[in-house]
Order: sequence, then structure tokens, then C-alpha cells
Amino acid sequence: IPWVPTPDNSEVYLERVKQAVKVSAEKCIQASPAGRDRRHMFEMLTLAVAWQESCWRQFVTGGGKIGPLRSYNNTSVGLMQINERVWRGLYKTDSLRWNIEYNAKAGAEILDHYLKDYALPKMDPADPLDHDTLGQAVYAMYNGGPAQFKAFLNRKKTNTLYQSDKLFWDKYTMAKAGEFEKVSICLT
Repeated sequence: IPWVPTPDNSEVYLERVKQAVKVSAEKCIQASPAGRDRRHMFEMLTLAVAWQESCWRQFVTGGGKIGPLRSYNNTSVGLMQINERVWRGLYKTDSLRWNIEYNAKAGAEILDHYLKDYALPKMDPADPLDHDTLGQAVYAMYNGGPAQFKAFLNRKKTNTLYQSDKLFWDKYTMAKAGEFEKVSICLT
């Protein structure tokens, strides 16, 4: 099964997932002027979010069955851990669960939404955020909603980052360094 990692397909699996996420990020970049100016950051952001949220998994196996990966509280699903309640009406629930490319596309669109509709308008034009901080702030919103933009910047300034902020930063820096083989560590 091409979208389920196994010990003998992990290299091919990781490359397939990476390409699916990159294609979704690129489509958002092409459609959004905000993304084009930040192409590399947005691609790394999208790859790191998939890593942070699901370890690049859409599906899990158990009891001889395959099912969509669900969050600990059963509210979010798939590769990008899309919250089905928050995004209902905008995305098809069955597709979020069973189509990894659709899930990747939805996640990239949500990241783009937080970037262009929240982060960029709230940034101080006299003191714009560097791309890495901007990526971290967008992830904080993806993880906790729009109010996390200023909350994250305050946490960063006061050195009181959440564990999720720190874990995301680890994945983001590994993605920027091209260390994608490290994803396989969390697949086993």
C-alpha cells in the first residue's frame, strides 16, 4: 500500500509524501502573492508541519485494518492533522481522512490563510519578522488559532516557548537542512 509506511518501503514512502506536501505548498505559492515572496519558507513550513503533526503519516494500521491517523482527542485527522470541526464546510471530511493529497492540500491552504490573512497584516512593517520567526508564528496559529500570533511572539521574546514551539522548531530546522531521512525515526 503506497501511503502506509513499512520497514521495507520507508525510503520510497518518505519521498512520495515529501513530493505530495511540496506539490501542495507550491500550488499555494503560485496562487498567493504572499507565498511567492516567501517560497522557501512556506515550503519548509509545510513540510515541517506535516512532520510535527503526523510524522508524515496519513494512515495507521491496527488489528489488520488501515485507518486514518487521528489526534489524541479524536478531533483532527491525517497528514496535516486537520481539525474536522473547525474546518467543516470548507473541506470534505471523507477526503481529509482517506486522501493524503487532499489532506496535504488542505493543510497548505490553511497555512497560507494564516500567513496572508493574519500574520502578514499583523506584522509591524517597520520591524518585519524574519522568515524563520514568521514560519514559527504561522505554525503557532495553525496549532492554536489566530490569537497565537502575538502569544507566540511574546513567548519567543520572553524565552517561554511551549514544548510544541520547540518541537516544531526542531523539525523546521531539520527540513531547512534537508535532513528528511530523520523523519524515519518517528515512523517506527
